[in-house]
Amino acid sequence: MVAIAAAVVVHVCALVIGNLGMLWNAIPSDHSRVLTLTLHNTAEQGLHADDTTADETRNQVQQEQAQNVKPREEDGELVSAETLNADGELQANSEPEVQESQVSQSVADDVQQTSASPIGEQAVEGLQSTSTQSNIAEQIFDNPALSDTPLFAALDGNVSISLSDSAPDQQIADKIEVTESEQRMLDQKIKFWSENMDSIADTSESLTWQEQGQTFVASFSRKPASGDMDLDEVLVEIKTEKDGKHLSTELTMKKLAFSNFGQFVHRWDKNISLHDDEMTGRFHSNTKFNLEYSRDTRPTFIDKVTTGAYRVNLNGPTSKKNVFLGGLETGVKRIEMPKPRLLFQETQATGRDNTVFIESSARLTFLSDGAVLVEKIKAVGPPEKIVLGESPTYFFSSPKAQLFVRGVVNGAVAVYSPNRIIIEGNILYQSFDPLEDGGDFLGLVSGRQIVIAPRRVTGRGDLTVHAAIYARSRFVVTQTRGSKSGVLTVHGSVSAGSLSATEPRYATKIVFDKRLEDVRPPGFPVTDRYELASSSLGWSSESLPEQEIDWFEQEIESDQAQGEALLETAF
Repeated sequence: MVAIAAAVVVHVCALVIGNLGMLWNAIPSDHSRVLTLTLHNTAEQGLHADDTTADETRNQVQQEQAQNVKPREEDGELVSAETLNADGELQANSEPEVQESQVSQSVADDVQQTSASPIGEQAVEGLQSTSTQSNIAEQIFDNPALSDTPLFAALDGNVSISLSDSAPDQQIADKIEVTESEQRMLDQKIKFWSENMDSIADTSESLTWQEQGQTFVASFSRKPASGDMDLDEVLVEIKTEKDGKHLSTELTMKKLAFSNFGQFVHRWDKNISLHDDEMTGRFHSNTKFNLEYSRDTRPTFIDKVTTGAYRVNLNGPTSKKNVFLGGLETGVKRIEMPKPRLLFQETQATGRDNTVFIESSARLTFLSDGAVLVEKIKAVGPPEKIVLGESPTYFFSSPKAQLFVRGVVNGAVAVYSPNRIIIEGNILYQSFDPLEDGGDFLGLVSGRQIVIAPRRVTGRGDLTVHAAIYARSRFVVTQTRGSKSGVLTVHGSVSAGSLSATEPRYATKIVFDKRLEDVRPPGFPVTDRYELASSSLGWSSESLPEQEIDWFEQEIESDQAQGEALLETAF
């Protein structure tokens, strides 16, 4: 009988240790859930906490069970701390909280050996759901008949259970770097989309292609501009599968306005050359353009230059790298200039309070206090004073009218003439603050020409214009013959169908207003081109969906009932 009882005890111990082995080893790979056994007073029993540290044990478990799960760096929240009394009943742990340590290597070896037994192996295979781990712990320590087993004698009944669960109901997402070949492929796609996004987004909800045997799917979602000074965006989501994982990345592509260019020229006048000119901001010409470089004239482009032509005419003893400091790209797709009138006709039709229609030629004088004087050229009487509000204000004229502008701008304003706009003097911003801080913006848009008035009007010397300029036909500087007057500085941007000569009257300096990278002047014309605004910089990886298995608890209950029946028979 003693032998039989001993055998029964051994089997029960094996069952208990097997359950511990299950807790130790059978954590599903798609959960970062860890059950930790913590020992107190281990030195008295010859168990050393330093033999296996908490971090090393967690790292080993997680690396073996889920390679895509990073090791935990902090201890989980303490769920319960209990001990067994002499009668095998649970009682509150009166010991002070101590730093968490792991079961000694000798106990870990016993658990490993037990889990290799038939009963332990079967139990380990049955452990499929982490949602029952807290129930397992209760079953193990809630059984008084197990308190006298060799394992609990070694532990001196002083055990804490810590159950940590970082994301029990969510799939684990990792960040995977884009490979070089994938990056080249994405760069090619982005370039193509940037030139054809309007047609793609209008006709296709998604595109599918293959690259080196791998399938990719891109879906497109439009985000219209939220205001007069914003730009349309398209969200691009790219999905694929690789090594049994779902991969996805997101891109945001923003529509380009003509104000995004420091200078844009649709058709370069073959009789015009750039001499002593300096430009910042991106530069684009749909056709070939001319530059003259000498000891006295040195044209300089600070930022990137693109052209629809396959070469530029650079005359002089220098190389392109000394002129195109931001790089030169030739043979790009042409960008057409739309008729801007349609944009302002829509504005006129709204009949808003911040829309001013001018029937005949008039002079607009901007005042630093946030008002505009509108003086009819052939009318008798005082000028009309228009106070600018917080929202953008539009001034536009009839097709036969010309608008003359000058002064200090305090607000967000668009001035449009289907015919001609003449700049009579300096146009300055009261503030270059960002838009959200009340910064000032001016868009000068003409269906034909924007003209710099003669010397007798502007005066001799330098001329400064703070504005984004759009002249669909031509940007003209009058009276270019004679002696040099000074420097024409445009702080903003210049877009034109073509350009007149500016020298010798003016050397030209284009200073791009960097605020125009994010916003445009009210209602300013836009291109048919997009550019990459942001990206997630890598693949987001999601593990495959978790399999739902519901028979685990029944298996554990069956094993426990079997063990209790054996004990009852033995004693």
